[in-house]
Amino acid sequence: MISILPWVGAYIIGAVASFSLMSRIRLTIRERVSQKLNYSIEATRLKMASNLPLLTMEASETQNMLQRSSNPGMKLSNMIYNLLATILCVIQMITLSFFFTSLSHWLPVILLILQIPVLMLTSKGQKLSLALNYRQTEDQRRAGYLDSLMNGRNEQKEIRLLGLKDHLVKTWASQMTQLREESLALRKKAILLEYPGVALNFIASTVILLFAALMLPSQKLTAGLFVALYQGVAQFRVAYISFTITYRELLKTTGEVGFVRDFMQLGHSLLQNSNGDDRARTSFPEPLVEGIEFDNVTFRYPGSNSLLSGISFRLKPGEHVALVGENGSGKSTIVKLLLGLYSPEAGTIRADRQCYEEIDIQSLRQNITAAFQDYSNIALTLSQSVASGNPQVFGQDGWTPDMAVVEQAAALGGADEVANSLPGGWTQPIGKILDGAVDLSGGQWQRLALSRALIRHSQVLILDEPTSALDPKAEAELYARFMQIMRGRTVIVISHRLGSARMADRILVLKQGVIVEEGHHNDLVMVNGEYSRMWKEQSKWYN
Repeated sequence: MISILPWVGAYIIGAVASFSLMSRIRLTIRERVSQKLNYSIEATRLKMASNLPLLTMEASETQNMLQRSSNPGMKLSNMIYNLLATILCVIQMITLSFFFTSLSHWLPVILLILQIPVLMLTSKGQKLSLALNYRQTEDQRRAGYLDSLMNGRNEQKEIRLLGLKDHLVKTWASQMTQLREESLALRKKAILLEYPGVALNFIASTVILLFAALMLPSQKLTAGLFVALYQGVAQFRVAYISFTITYRELLKTTGEVGFVRDFMQLGHSLLQNSNGDDRARTSFPEPLVEGIEFDNVTFRYPGSNSLLSGISFRLKPGEHVALVGENGSGKSTIVKLLLGLYSPEAGTIRADRQCYEEIDIQSLRQNITAAFQDYSNIALTLSQSVASGNPQVFGQDGWTPDMAVVEQAAALGGADEVANSLPGGWTQPIGKILDGAVDLSGGQWQRLALSRALIRHSQVLILDEPTSALDPKAEAELYARFMQIMRGRTVIVISHRLGSARMADRILVLKQGVIVEEGHHNDLVMVNGEYSRMWKEQSKWYN
């Protein structure tokens, strides 16, 4: 007996070690598969999202779909895992059910048929859960936004100054309470739906045991077989419980994968429609000879009245044009149409008589670029932030920019002055993300944004309020230098400060989506129309 103990010990140690090892191997493989799936599918999802039409991306429902389809690889991995687990439970239940043939050949069939209502009721409960998840997406996004406001670095000064913290916490708590109560109410309903299945299986188990117990006195069933049947019933109930859990999770993860599929189908459909014709795309005219023409262009945002109504004008090559008008008059919409970010609802945009629809979009954006008022603060090193305006400026490592090109653009946009003011110069990390970074003022960030726009050497440059963070004197100096340097290239300037518009060759005055006046500053002031009124209003502040 003593001689056997080492072998028994070795067996126990081997069994425990192998179980532990196999468990870790299984988890490692699952994690690896999940990572690969997430990388592959997420790359496709992000590429599709970045290629969606801008109007589609701006829609709230698109943002809801993006949130529901997040972590696609993880969702697919979980679905596969739960599918395999459910199949394993089904096999286990079928195998255990045939153990009861010693009582009746019909018993396995009855046990398996009883699982049909279990499947139906569990499916119904999970459909309700997915429907709630779908409905709550926007509320969850709203709660997430409130959370980001309370934790955001840039928002802190205003939130604390205005005493908004308690209000935001209260609003967030109210939103989360509503979401939680809805989820709990649905969970209770789902549990109630599962009760009939639980009851059926409990009754079936009880009947089997009673039937077996009644066979004991007549010795049609031995005590040993009764104990085996009792254990079989217990194992079948364990298998049933595991089955309901894994099947519920399978339905949940299948629904989540369905959200991913819905977004992919939307993206594929929109991209297919946008590229639906088989016409060969032409390159943007280089150089422009006749210019860019808006011919009776109309555009409106979904669910709103027409914003641009029958706009017609021509941008001549090398011309400097200013777009002026009150907020909402359509200036920025014209810019987005020029950049190909929006497509007109009616009318045509042409470059040298070539319709925009026939021009390759990459060629279009290589030749027309913009610096926006709502620019992004790209928080890398200073040189990388400027070079981000043209990825081709980066070297083979994709990280180190061509400094000659960067410095040339920086001299035009004013980022060279920012570099001279920083301790690390061009290699200085900026913003609040990287270690050792230095944050910049609004005016400095704007100079970087302007320099990024100038690094492409595009034929047409659009400046959409790019100097709003600069004081009027600095803005005027920058524009004067800029207009001189940009001679020979088409420039479109949007500015609420009409002093900058004086430097333009031509001014287009917009009002409620219509061009109401056109001409040079001096001529428009003399007309005593819309531009003259705006000029007099602004002049009061400087008298």
